Amino acid sequence: KLGIGLIAVALAAGAVRCCCAITSRRALPRSSACAAIPLPLLAVVPKVGGRTEQTVRRHVLDHPYSRATEAVRSLVMQLSMRVHEGGQPLCLAITSAGPEEGKSTLALWMAAVARRGGQKVLVIDADHRRGMLDHYLTDGTTGRPSLGMSDLVTSGVRVADVIRTDPEAGFDYIPAGRTIEHAFSPVEIRRLRAMLVELKQSYELIIIDCPPLLGLSDALVHANMADQVIFVCRWKSTAQRAVMACLERLEACGAHLAGVVATMVEDNAMDVMGYSYGNRDIRILSRFDEQ
Repeated sequence: KLGIGLIAVALAAGAVRCCCAITSRRALPRSSACAAIPLPLLAVVPKVGGRTEQTVRRHVLDHPYSRATEAVRSLVMQLSMRVHEGGQPLCLAITSAGPEEGKSTLALWMAAVARRGGQKVLVIDADHRRGMLDHYLTDGTTGRPSLGMSDLVTSGVRVADVIRTDPEAGFDYIPAGRTIEHAFSPVEIRRLRAMLVELKQSYELIIIDCPPLLGLSDALVHANMADQVIFVCRWKSTAQRAVMACLERLEACGAHLAGVVATMVEDNAMDVMGYSYGNRDIRILSRFDEQ
């Protein structure tokens, strides 16, 4: 009986070890996520709960001293110190390996925080296959517009015809536009480059919300034209091999990688990565903010 019990325990321990090994190969480990990627970790954004997408989008406005808002504020400040010297405008591209990693939400949060700081901000939805910014900003009431970023590149429509303004946060944005079925031609790439140069004359910060890199190539074009690129990784979800493959593609196309942002980080991990104000502190700071 003792021998049988020892064998059962050994088999159970082996099975647990195998499961842990498989999991560590599929997703970024909790302790070595930063070490596995040869880029600086710019920010760790916690997971924010909300009943609707509108609630999540408004989080940095409704909760200016939360952990998520502090992380985004720190990210905007780091980029301002690094590449915003001399008052030069910054064109920033945000991408990820796959969908549903929080890059569109991060783009909106960064735009809201930067706009509250007085910067003129423009957000561009560059994912014409699955444009999400207009859905977030209008709360799904108006539907997807007929003109957007893809129309600027392919049809040469005027920028003034596609720019919209978020009434709550105050920044401008360009929706994705209509879906295109072909790769960007040399003429369209030159048109896109000239458009970004023109927009820099009117905005201090331009954020391009790019499509994911796995299986798609549009983000490489925008990353090549941007001043800096942020790579978003969802906590305990993004496969390490996928991340490394995407980073190699970005480097090959000449992108200037600023670093990585970990999104949707669990509360227990945030406790060891930093601090946040308590509920009492937030109430006190909110009173000063209102005054």
